[in-house]
Amino acid sequence: MIETHLALKCLAALAHDVRLQIYRTLAVAGAEGKSPGQMVDSLRISGATLSFHLKELSNANLIDQRREGKQIFYTVNATQMDDLMEYLALNCRTG
Repeated sequence: MIETHLALKCLAALAHDVRLQIYRTLAVAGAEGKSPGQMVDSLRISGATLSFHLKELSNANLIDQRREGKQIFYTVNATQMDDLMEYLALNCRTG
């Protein structure tokens, strides 16, 4: 189970509209993931902005990356999100 400080890091990373949009885009992409070039085009944001937000999501361990040749593809880290959801379910509801 995720610890409180890690849960807070995840929640902070997702508490920005662009990062949440990036996360949702990657969730829809599934195991194939998306390259930064694909995300820049679909999200209509600059490469520098995307890079900044990917770093924040990565630091919270919410996304993973893999290299294929010269390209990097990003995917969601489903385990981290599952752990966050479990933490919220166990610690943030009554009854």
